Amino acid sequence: MTDSNMLPQTLAQNHPQLSEKAIVDYINGLEVINDQVNVSRQIISSASFLNKILDSITGKNQQRQLIINQNVVTSLEVISVWLQELEYYKIDNDIVITQLISKLGKVRDVAIRLDGKIHEVDDRIVELQNKAGLEFIKLNERVHRAEAQNHVDLVVAKWKNELWTHYPILVSLFLCIDELYWGDFGTYCRSANDLKKVNDLVGYLRNLVLDVVKSNLDMSRNDLFIVFELLKPIAELPNEQTEMLAYLCDWANLKAAPFTWSIHGYATSHTPSYVYKDFPIVINATRLFDRLLGENNERTKLIENH
Repeated sequence: MTDSNMLPQTLAQNHPQLSEKAIVDYINGLEVINDQVNVSRQIISSASFLNKILDSITGKNQQRQLIINQNVVTSLEVISVWLQELEYYKIDNDIVITQLISKLGKVRDVAIRLDGKIHEVDDRIVELQNKAGLEFIKLNERVHRAEAQNHVDLVVAKWKNELWTHYPILVSLFLCIDELYWGDFGTYCRSANDLKKVNDLVGYLRNLVLDVVKSNLDMSRNDLFIVFELLKPIAELPNEQTEMLAYLCDWANLKAAPFTWSIHGYATSHTPSYVYKDFPIVINATRLFDRLLGENNERTKLIENH
């Protein structure tokens, strides 16, 4: 068994989106309101799943421990520690970069208002802003249709050969789409100007998913799943898997992402979630794929409005 405060290595290796989401949560964990700088409870709690992931990235708990121990007392010191920790993370994802640039602007404003003489903090913020901007340019230059399709092929093959055997079908499909959302496929879909090419790529992914369902379950795209039967096995998963699912789905709400919200509900309480009036009783594979992918599109809007 692994230490309860450490992320199991298999989860970190098999689900790279954990790291990307954790960095975004760390960035957004610094809350700037007027001239007040606060740190979210997820970061303060050393036993939180977020901190387990961050520790797995760096190999140990870095400067965050200063915040956790509440040895940092001023807003400028909190900002300084927050910046130091960011130096340990790889900033090469479009969602991470855009969130970081947005947050750095707010942090710089408050740092200048608190003490315009702290040039060291301001210099580090500007340096990180420039670095993030360059990474964003490099990312958009690198990721094209070919890279996005290659990412689709790799993740679907992983879904078919690994995730399918370790998770219930709804969970494995969610994890497949979630990983695609954070990688080259998601980057291409969010940045490409040609909507037809994006829709063609989504259609390509949809057909691959339906082929896997057909070959593994002998079900056509129109055969129906009972939604409750898709959700029920989540409660029987090992604790480390339900903890991971609860973390990956913690952004969802009932209105914008009912399927992801329901996965979160089963992962956290192990009880049937509230039956939403628009929530289907049965669903076919095509519609299930479209719903999960559509919920991720809504997720992007939620992040942008954070």
